[in-house]
Amino acid sequence: MADEREPLLADDVEGGAVTTTTKTTTKQSSRTSRPALAIAASVCLVAGLGFASYIEHQRQAIPTTQGVWSGSLSRVSWNAASGFSFKYESYIDAYLKRAQPAGRVIEDSIRKYYPQRITPTSAPFDIFYTIRDEPVTKCFEKNYNAKYCRSESLSPVFAFGSSPKNASRIPFLYSATLSVLAQCLDEDGVLGDSEAVITETTRFEKCELLSMDGSGMFRKENMPDQSDYEWSALDDKAIWRGSDYPYLAPAVSSTAATASDPFVHSIELAGDKSAKIKEILAGDAVGPRFRAVLMSFLHPNVIDAKFFNHYPSGGTHEQTRHRMGFSASNMMNLETLGRYRYQLDIGGAGGTTWRGILPKLAMPGILLHHETPMRDSFYDKIEPWKHYLPLDEDLGNFFKLVDWVKGHPDEARKISATATQWVEDFTTVASQLRHNYEKLVVPLGKALADAKGAPISPVPFTEAHPGLKGV
Repeated sequence: MADEREPLLADDVEGGAVTTTTKTTTKQSSRTSRPALAIAASVCLVAGLGFASYIEHQRQAIPTTQGVWSGSLSRVSWNAASGFSFKYESYIDAYLKRAQPAGRVIEDSIRKYYPQRITPTSAPFDIFYTIRDEPVTKCFEKNYNAKYCRSESLSPVFAFGSSPKNASRIPFLYSATLSVLAQCLDEDGVLGDSEAVITETTRFEKCELLSMDGSGMFRKENMPDQSDYEWSALDDKAIWRGSDYPYLAPAVSSTAATASDPFVHSIELAGDKSAKIKEILAGDAVGPRFRAVLMSFLHPNVIDAKFFNHYPSGGTHEQTRHRMGFSASNMMNLETLGRYRYQLDIGGAGGTTWRGILPKLAMPGILLHHETPMRDSFYDKIEPWKHYLPLDEDLGNFFKLVDWVKGHPDEARKISATATQWVEDFTTVASQLRHNYEKLVVPLGKALADAKGAPISPVPFTEAHPGLKGV
C-alpha cells in the first residue's frame, strides 16, 4: 500500500552499505498475525542458505518494488515528524543533475496538489522514481515479469526517462514528466512559487531548452538570416549527429544493441570498404545509430550522419572512427542543423533522444522520427504523418520516406509547419504545467493512496492555477 514503507532488502545499497527501511502499515493484522512457525522457518532458512540466499528467497516469495529492479531507485519520502527527504539511485554528478530536480518536482507537486496528504496526522509515504535512460528492471524478461512483476504489493515507479510504449509490459511503471522538462519546471520555480502570475502565453525565463532565447531550442525568428530556412533553401539531405551509444537492451527490443566498436577496424582493414559496409548492413548485427552512419558513407548525397561524443575517450576505436570519417570533430549547432530538409531522430540507450526531438520538430525541415518500443512522456501528443514521418526501428524505410517527401513537397511542408506550431504551443509554462499534471500529478494519487488503498484526488488544475485552461 502507498501508506506503507517497503523493506528494501539487499538491493537498496548506498556506497556499499545496505539501507533497510522497516515497513510501517495501518493494517494491524500485518504486524501481529505472523505465526511463530513462520519465524522459526525463516531462522532455519537463514541457517541453511546463508543470509544472501535468504534475501533472494524472500525477494522471490514476496515481490517488492526495489526487489524487481536491477539497480537502486530514487526515492522521495515524507513523514509528519521530519517532512520530505530524498535518496538518489546514484550519487554520480551526471545522475544527480537529473535526480535532484525530479525529486523537487515530485515534492512541489505534492505540496501544491495534495496538501491533504501532508498534514500532521498523515501517514508516511515513499515515492519511487528513476531517471535512467530506460527502466533498469528485470521485468522486461517475459518469464520473470509473469511471476514477479504483476503483484499488487508493488508500489508505483515514476520514470522520468523513457518507458515502454506498451504500458502493460510493466504495469506499475508510469511515464512521468520527461527529465529535461521537469528540470525546466524546477529551474523556473513555477510549481513552488505560489505568487507567480502565469497566463496561457507565459514563457520560461531560465530554462535553456524552453526559454524564448535559449540555446537549446530552435526558433527561426532567432536566426541571423531567416531566408536561409525557407523550405526551398534547405539542403536536400538528412542530417544526424549523436553519441555512439549502444541501443536498447535485448530484452526490450529485437533490434541489435551493438555500437560501432566491434566493426570499425574490420571496415578499415577491408580492401573494398563499400562492399564490407554493404555486407554489414545486409545483416542485423549493428544498432540503428551506426547503421545510419554506414548509410551515410555509402550515400553521402542523401544522408550526413556522424557520431559526435561530448566526452571523447580518445581510445583506439574512437581514433578509427575519425580516420574513417564516421565521427565529427566539432559539434553541429542548431543554426547549422536547421538548414537541412530531413531531420533524423535516432534512439540511443533508452530508445529515445529525450531533448533532441523537440528542437528538430521545431525546425523548418521535416522530422523522420525513430519508432522504437520506447516512448518519452509527450509522445502521445504527436502523431505520425501529422507532426513527423515514422522511421522504422531498423531504418529500413528511410529511402522511401525521402522519396515520399520529394514527391509530396506541399504535404511535407504542411507536416513541418504543424510540428513547429505544436512545439511553440507545447513549450509554454501553462502547457508544461498541464503536462506535468497529467503525467505525474494524477498518477501520484495511486502512490499516495489512503489507508484503505484507494487512490486520492489532487486539487483540480483550474483551482490550483486560476485563469488557465484545464487539462
